[in-house]
Amino acid sequence: MRNCLLALSVVLCAALVSGSANAISVDLTFSGVFEVTELGSAPYDFPFSVSMTYDTDLDTNTEFFASGSSVGGYTALHDFYGYSASGITSMSAGWLTPAYFEDRTLVAGSSAALWFDTDIAVAAPTLMWFRRVYGPPNYYIYEQYGGAAANASQIWMSSGAYADLIDVEVGTATASSVTITSSVPEPSTALLLTLGLTGLGMKRRVR
Repeated sequence: MRNCLLALSVVLCAALVSGSANAISVDLTFSGVFEVTELGSAPYDFPFSVSMTYDTDLDTNTEFFASGSSVGGYTALHDFYGYSASGITSMSAGWLTPAYFEDRTLVAGSSAALWFDTDIAVAAPTLMWFRRVYGPPNYYIYEQYGGAAANASQIWMSSGAYADLIDVEVGTATASSVTITSSVPEPSTALLLTLGLTGLGMKRRVR
């Protein structure tokens, strides 16, 4: 039994290290509160929650900048992982298909439909940047979650969300921050599980 537990611990550690090498389906939810500016009335708060399922095996984007590296002459304050819209297998609203995602250009020659500050197959992101555009016959909806910003020497992603609804009653909606939840456990969770199993194996051996 002890050998089985230790073997399982080794497997979990290997999976944790390999992480992004394995395809995985990730459920991501972006939530917050929009302050809505409606034409002709006072602003009001509107909670939002947007969910997507992303299959990393379908990702065709290879953009990646490590924290501390040079990104167009700026120093990256965190990792930047680029993902293609082709990995999106479902959305929380029917019309929000991958076709409505516009590539976001981080620097000249480097663009992606979605940017995150982590490898989403390994850990839940805390920052993101993506934009969706929907244009039926009479109006357009622009939604952006997160963004990229830079000062004289550094570049980073920022939280927050923005929506611009053109030719309809609601004008704009803004959120100062966006909370991201993910179906992928944080590395620390997997590490604690591994250590716990190893401890059980050692305790059994002492007995």
